[in-house]
Amino acid sequence: MFSFATDYFILVLVSSIGVIQIGASAGRLTGLLIFKSPRVVRTLGVVVVVAAFVWFFSTGERNIND
Repeated sequence: MFSFATDYFILVLVSSIGVIQIGASAGRLTGLLIFKSPRVVRTLGVVVVVAAFVWFFSTGERNIND
């Protein structure tokens, strides 16, 4: 797919957006929310964070042998 650095950058960016959405919904910062419903935004945020983590470690060999 992409190089390790490109994958890392894209998936950290996606994961950060998910974390910001979770934090904005918890802090009731309605200007930062993608959707109006806090429950939908929290669910979307968790799904995005988990998906980015799974996607990063499932594409390519990321584990380094000791």
